[in-house]
Amino acid sequence: MSGGTSGGLIDSAMLTMGAVQALPGPPIVQYYLLENPWPAVAALGGAAVLVVAVGRSRLAPKVFVGLVAALVVLAAGVWTASTLVQTPRERVIERAREMVDAVAKGDMAGAARVLHPDAVLRAFFTSRDGIELNDILRRVSEMKDGVYRLHSHRVKQVQTEFLGPRVARTQILVEVDPEATRFPTLSWWRVDWRNDGPEGGEGEWTAYEIEPLALPGVDQPGPR
Repeated sequence: MSGGTSGGLIDSAMLTMGAVQALPGPPIVQYYLLENPWPAVAALGGAAVLVVAVGRSRLAPKVFVGLVAALVVLAAGVWTASTLVQTPRERVIERAREMVDAVAKGDMAGAARVLHPDAVLRAFFTSRDGIELNDILRRVSEMKDGVYRLHSHRVKQVQTEFLGPRVARTQILVEVDPEATRFPTLSWWRVDWRNDGPEGGEGEWTAYEIEPLALPGVDQPGPR
């Protein structure tokens, strides 16, 4: 942590300005059809309105009605698909938020549900081999009281990359307000995920490797 308020502000601001190399974005078609359908729905809806405004007097009635109906059905279909389908990327992001929430609240049971049995945390305050699940959960429990207690926390950003069909990597930007200082602090964390469910089945994503990428006032937050 930084020694003073102004230094802390500078350190935290730097974490949002290229301190961590961004992961590749999601496939465009998947993102705009299933994860963020609003632009596609708005474009199709706008096209339908435009056809109604301009095409009524210029198109044959059957063509006019068919075109408007097709645009409306397409817009409804895109929206319906986005609400019914949760992509693996969306599920990983959801699990990342669940993990941050559990850790910030000192919820050992919640953290245990998200962490892989072979989970490892590697950081400047651990050995190079890191600490395993039981020690991670013990540190999580310390978040409930004392110097580590948080007044509030927020997940500002989750970047996701798939390294294989059942292996994913996230980079999570977290903002916390410690109870002791009420001063907002940002940090970046890398979390690798595995899905050990049956082949062809859904299974569940669990975090198996965690490492800080950027912390205020720490030059090398990862293992040394």
